Amino acid sequence: MGFLVFSASMGTPAGPERHVRGDLKMADTSSLVAEFSRFAALLAGISVATERVVEIIKGAVPPLANAWARHDKVRAAILQLIAAVSGAVIAWQMPDHVKNTTPTGWGDQLHWQTYALIGLMASGGSGAWNHVLDILGALKTKKEASTQASAFVSATPAESGPSK
Repeated sequence: MGFLVFSASMGTPAGPERHVRGDLKMADTSSLVAEFSRFAALLAGISVATERVVEIIKGAVPPLANAWARHDKVRAAILQLIAAVSGAVIAWQMPDHVKNTTPTGWGDQLHWQTYALIGLMASGGSGAWNHVLDILGALKTKKEASTQASAFVSATPAESGPSK
């Protein structure tokens, strides 16, 4: 089951509230934000661990710690490869966490490709995932404020005209 469900019939969907646009049904925004937030938090945690592993390796292999006069892009590529592999290995060590936090339909069956993809995404650095978490948090706050405002407007009694 993916995030978006395409349906030829316009029947009532089962499960969480759905928003319908044409024949496209999309899960409630709050649940999607919560789902992506859990996944981004997982990737942020794996990214922090990956950064530590890369720093340990750079400490053990001094030529990787300092910029190279020639071919420094090769050194950067080696470090990125180390980060991606270590991220995949870290994700592989915690399959239950990965299954519980991956978006719907993504972690049903975990294969090496799933771990490799998570490793590549985590190798980008924890700063990127912390920024994604901040954006998702702001989106969630905005959605909650919008929901509260609409609930307040609908709960306010309509004003009647001047009484005679």
